[in-house]
Amino acid sequence: AINAWYIDNISITGSNVVTTAITGLSIQHSGSSFLLNWNALSGANRYNVYISSDPYSGFVLHDTTVNSQLSILQSQLPAAKAFFKVTAVIDPLPGADKRISPPAIPQTLKNASR
Repeated sequence: AINAWYIDNISITGSNVVTTAITGLSIQHSGSSFLLNWNALSGANRYNVYISSDPYSGFVLHDTTVNSQLSILQSQLPAAKAFFKVTAVIDPLPGADKRISPPAIPQTLKNASR
């Protein structure tokens, strides 16, 4: 029995993974910030936005938003070139965190002023 082992803090995650990528990711530069926009995914509760200076690894969660856009200050970028990934998240049950789409293909942001 589980109680004989004194196990607690158990986390159960779902296995219903949908492999539809976020689409329509675009980047617009305005002043000292960049605006990321993407197509909303039906059923998504929020979106996680990741940034890296490498297109293949090193992505770090930058922010989470309930909107299908996010403004990022130029000073928050890791290097002269940045790559972004956006994942949609759905919470079917309280406390559950299921990613329902893989990251979009990294989008390159070139900043000549850095």
